[in-house]
Amino acid sequence: MELPSNRDAIMHNMNDEQFIRQMDNGNYIITNMGALLLAKDLKEGMHELTIPAPKVETGDDFARIKIYWYANLSEWSKEDKIRTCYLYSCYCYVNEIEVSNAVLRERFGVDEKNKAIVSRIIKDTIAKGLIKIEDETVGVRARRYVPYWA
Repeated sequence: MELPSNRDAIMHNMNDEQFIRQMDNGNYIITNMGALLLAKDLKEGMHELTIPAPKVETGDDFARIKIYWYANLSEWSKEDKIRTCYLYSCYCYVNEIEVSNAVLRERFGVDEKNKAIVSRIIKDTIAKGLIKIEDETVGVRARRYVPYWA
C-alpha cells in the first residue's frame, strides 16, 4: 500500500479508516480507535519519516492535534525540535530506552558528523525545562536525558 503524499491524502485515509471524523464546522476529531492506534504507531511513523512530533492544543471544548510534514530538519521550527525532543524522551523513558545524543541523532535523522545540531536541540529542550540530565556527574559523552518529571 502506497503512503499518502500530502496532508489531504493523509486526512482522507484517516477518515476512511475511521481514525478521525470531520465535524460540521470542518474541523476533525480523533476517534477512540484513532487515539489507540496513533499512540501505538505514531512514534514509528515519525521516526521513519523524520517528521516532528504532533502538537496537541486544547481548549475548553476541544482538543486538536497538528501533524507537521517537512522535507528535512532545516525546515523545522525551534519549537518543533524542542517538542519532538521532549516527546521522544518521554516515549523512550516509558519504554526503558536510554536517551543519548546518538539516540536523538537517529530520531532526527542527523549524521554523527553533525552531532552539534542535536546537542543544540538538547540544550534548548533542557533550557525550556522539559528534559534533564539523568546524572550530572558523568561526562558529556556518557550523558543520558530523561523527562523533567522522571
